[in-house]
Amino acid sequence: MTELLLIRHGQSQAQSGDDLDQVNPALSARGQLQAGRVAGVLAAFKPELVVVSPLRRAWQTYIVRVVFDSRIAEGNWGNPEFYAGIQPVRTPDFGAPDMHAAWKLPAEQRAAALLNDMLACGIARIAIVGHWGIFRELFRVFCADGQASMVTVVATMDNCAVARLAVDERGTRVIHAWNERAHVADLLE
Repeated sequence: MTELLLIRHGQSQAQSGDDLDQVNPALSARGQLQAGRVAGVLAAFKPELVVVSPLRRAWQTYIVRVVFDSRIAEGNWGNPEFYAGIQPVRTPDFGAPDMHAAWKLPAEQRAAALLNDMLACGIARIAIVGHWGIFRELFRVFCADGQASMVTVVATMDNCAVARLAVDERGTRVIHAWNERAHVADLLE
């Protein structure tokens, strides 16, 4: 069985109104508090691998040894050049560098490639720290058994909310939780 724990980043300074940078903002003060609560959730999950978006608000949510992966960068919201101004993104030294350079690929294509790789890698417990836009696409691909164009799904996530998905030995896809946020309920607006 492969289990995926999806964790949305904490509130960004763009969300709080402290920074006009919509592309690569840092965490807000509230986002830092939210991110502090994620440690307990991750400790309970005991991931064998942690994969993180190279965008600042995601890696500030979980700062330990990780693997950066541009396939889980936020969606480009219909604008293929949305992230052009910050590429290549400089990531901190505490993580293995992004080996995919997938910034310009459509979000559904990135999500399908990521999910297929995660399910094929043989690792049982994987945590992914990223963004609700790409998680929405990942959820669509997960529900469609790898066929992203086959299912229309809208699945929002609050800041630092958690989703837990699994695929068992028979290939059955199981949604254990989506948008679980009890650990940060008092820190949500």
